[in-house]
Amino acid sequence: MLVYHGSKKVVQKPNPNYNKSYRDFGNGFYLTISENKAKCYASSTKAKLGIISKYELETDDLRVLNLTDYPILSWLAILYNNRKPNKKRLRQNTLDYLNKNFYIDVKKYDVVIGYRCDDMWFSIVEAFFNNVISVDFINKLLIKNNENTEVVLLTDKAMNKLKFIGYEEVDNNLYYKNRYNNFKIEFSRYVKQLTDDDVDVLLKNNTVKKMINNFGICMSFACKYLGFNANEFFKLFASSKIAKEYANGNPKYIFGMSGVELAYEILIDLGFDPENVIEYELEKDINFWAGRIVAYLQYMHNYSFRYLAEIINLNLLLDHFEELSNQTLSSIDEYIFKNLVVFESKSRLQSRRKLVELSQTELAEKANINVRTLQQYEIKSKNINNASITNVIKLADALGCMIEDILEYISNKEDEEN
Repeated sequence: MLVYHGSKKVVQKPNPNYNKSYRDFGNGFYLTISENKAKCYASSTKAKLGIISKYELETDDLRVLNLTDYPILSWLAILYNNRKPNKKRLRQNTLDYLNKNFYIDVKKYDVVIGYRCDDMWFSIVEAFFNNVISVDFINKLLIKNNENTEVVLLTDKAMNKLKFIGYEEVDNNLYYKNRYNNFKIEFSRYVKQLTDDDVDVLLKNNTVKKMINNFGICMSFACKYLGFNANEFFKLFASSKIAKEYANGNPKYIFGMSGVELAYEILIDLGFDPENVIEYELEKDINFWAGRIVAYLQYMHNYSFRYLAEIINLNLLLDHFEELSNQTLSSIDEYIFKNLVVFESKSRLQSRRKLVELSQTELAEKANINVRTLQQYEIKSKNINNASITNVIKLADALGCMIEDILEYISNKEDEEN
C-alpha cells in the first residue's frame, strides 16, 4: 500500500507517539492514501516549503482494523472517545448507546484505516450527537469520499512494516491558500448530491446556520437603520477585508459578534463613521432574506463575496421576493443562476480559473489540454458545452469542481429551441 505523510520536515523513522492522543484514533502516526491531501496537510504559512514523505506499507501479519468495513456508528463512537468533544453540548443517551453497541478498542490493533475528521467535519459529527442530523446523512457525506481515508500506525510492529521510499517538497503558494477552499469545494460537491430535504437538514448545523442567519441580520440592520439599500451594502461588504474572513469561517465574525455588530464592523473597516443606533428592532424582513441567500450561495458554491457582488444585483433579486420567498434555499439558488445572474463576457470556466488563481498556462498544463483550446473555451469562440467529455472532466478535476460548474448556463429561450 502506497501512503503519504504531510509535514514541515522529512520523516524517515516515525514513532507511534508522533501525534497527540486526542487525534481521531489516539496516539499514532497518521498517513493518507491521497498524495494531493498530503500536500495540503504539508502546507502552512510558516514556511515556504512543506514536505510529503512517501512510504510503502506492508500489512501482512499486522492486526488491521478497517473501519470502512464497519457501520459508520463504530467510527463515530471511536471518534467521540478520542476527540473529546464538549460533553455538555451532546446528548448523553446517544453517546451511551454508541459506546455500548458500536465502540471498538483500537488499542487491540496495529493499524487503523478510517475516515479523517477535520474540524469542519467534526462540527457535522457534533450535530449528529445532538440528534440534529441523521446517521444516513453522515453516510452520504463520508462513504463516497475515498480521499478522506487515513491510515494510522499505532504500534512499533506497524512502524517496522513501513518503508520510506522518498519525499517531495511542496510549494505552499500552490497548496496552502487553497487548503481550506479545497475542503469547501469538496464538501459542497457532496452536498450537491443530496436532496433539498438533506440540504435543509444541513442548515441546522450550528456553524452553517449561524453564518447564514447572521449575515441576514447584518443586511437587514444596515438597510433599515443605517440608510443603505441591499445591493449597495452588499457591494461594500464584498470589497471589505471582512468578507474574505467571513467566507473562510473566521469564528470572530460568525460566532464572536451579532449581525448588528458585524454591520458596524464592516462599515468601520471601510472607513465609514456609522450612526450609533441605540434602539432597534430586528426583523426577518426582505433584506434579511436577501442576506441569507447570498451567504448561502457563497457557502455552497465557494465563490468569493466579491465575485457574487459582480454577478448578482440584489435589488433585482428583491423584485422576485414574492415569487421566491416560500421556496427552499437550494431552489432559490437554482433559480438565481438560471435567471438572474449577469456573467457579462466572462465564461464560467474563466471565472472558476480566476477563483482558484491559476493562469491559463498553469491550468492547461494541470489539465493536460492545449492552451489554445482553453483560450477558445474561455472567450466562447468554442462552446465548452459541446466539448469532449474527456476535456471537461480534466478541466473540472484540475479546478477542483464539478463539471456543471464550468459548463455554460442555457437560457430559457435556448432551452426551448433545443
